[in-house]
Amino acid sequence: MDERAIDNALLKKAIRGDDDSLRMLFGRHMDAVYGFLVRFLGSSSDADDVTQETFIRLWKNLKKFDTAKSFRTWAFGIARNAAIDHLRKRKNVPFSSFDGEEGGNVLTDSIADKADLPDAFVARKQDAEELRNALDELPPAYREVVLLRLDGDLQFDEIGETLGQPMDTVKSRYRRALAMLKNMLEKP
Repeated sequence: MDERAIDNALLKKAIRGDDDSLRMLFGRHMDAVYGFLVRFLGSSSDADDVTQETFIRLWKNLKKFDTAKSFRTWAFGIARNAAIDHLRKRKNVPFSSFDGEEGGNVLTDSIADKADLPDAFVARKQDAEELRNALDELPPAYREVVLLRLDGDLQFDEIGETLGQPMDTVKSRYRRALAMLKNMLEKP
């Protein structure tokens, strides 16, 4: 049985009131959606809130889902929309957190970590930080394609469906985003 068929079987049972099927259906996609939202929003606490909002929206609209489509794609589309709503609300409330516009947190960035770390761990952390910073510099249309592809593990046709964009546009944005990231990371 393929992934879509499994999701649809669980969905049908969930619509009939089977709570275990609903938990299983949501559990199949929760980690991927959360991972996408952490990267998209740049904050695990924001991602917690938006993940909860996403699955509430999914639950409220289960009966409206078109089983000819991918549940995973639908979930990522709802997560993306919930994240955009969250960002809009956050922009309207100045000084609502210690997070800076560049994604850093003034409070946590100023606390020194006195623990000794192995060189390999430090190097990996620096590489990951450089990549995270480079991703944050990408234009939003390019960043979300990369995040949906890598963190969401979506195929290009699923990303196109999620974003309401043709697959060729998605592929083009992905290739351009990778080229931009390469240029940013190669700069001295």
